[in-house]
Amino acid sequence: MDNEKNKKMILYDLAFGIILITVCAFFIFKSATMPRPRTWLTAPGTPPLIIFISLGCMGLSLFINAIRARGLQILKERWSRVDARTSSLNQLLRNKTVLLTIIFFFYFIVFTKIFPFELSTFIYLFITFKIFWKRTTLITLVTTLLITISFSYVFSEVFKVMLPGVAWRDFLPV
Repeated sequence: MDNEKNKKMILYDLAFGIILITVCAFFIFKSATMPRPRTWLTAPGTPPLIIFISLGCMGLSLFINAIRARGLQILKERWSRVDARTSSLNQLLRNKTVLLTIIFFFYFIVFTKIFPFELSTFIYLFITFKIFWKRTTLITLVTTLLITISFSYVFSEVFKVMLPGVAWRDFLPV
C-alpha cells in the first residue's frame, strides 16, 4: 500500500513538474516581452519574471526528482494497462485534496476582485497550508501571516506594483 502511494506521488510530481515548467515558460516569455520604460529595474514585467523563473526552477526540480525516482518507468507501467487513462483521471477527480485545491484556487481568483489582496491571500494560503502542511494551527497562522505581509510589502513597496483586489481604504467602512 505504501509503495503504491509512493508511486502515485512520483507520478504527481512528474505531471505537476511538466505543467509548472510549461506555464512558467509561457509567463516568462510574456513578462520578458513587456515594454521596458528605461531598464529592467523599472519594467513592469520584472517581478513576474523573477517569480516565474523561480517557480520554473522548482518545477524543473520536481521533474528531475521524479525522473530519478523511476517516474518514467512507473508512467509506462500505468499507461500500459487498458483502462489506465480513465481510471487515473477518475481517481484524480475523486481525490478530495485535488478538488479542494482547485475550489480554493478559484475562490482566490474571485475573492481577490472583491476583497483586498492581503485578506484573500491570507485566507487562501491558510486553507492550502492546512490541507497540505501538517502543522499546528498556530504555526500555520504565523507562517501564513508572515508570507502574506512579505508578499504585500515586496510588491507594493519594493517593486511599486499595484496589488490586485480592492484597496483597504475602499474596503473598510469609514
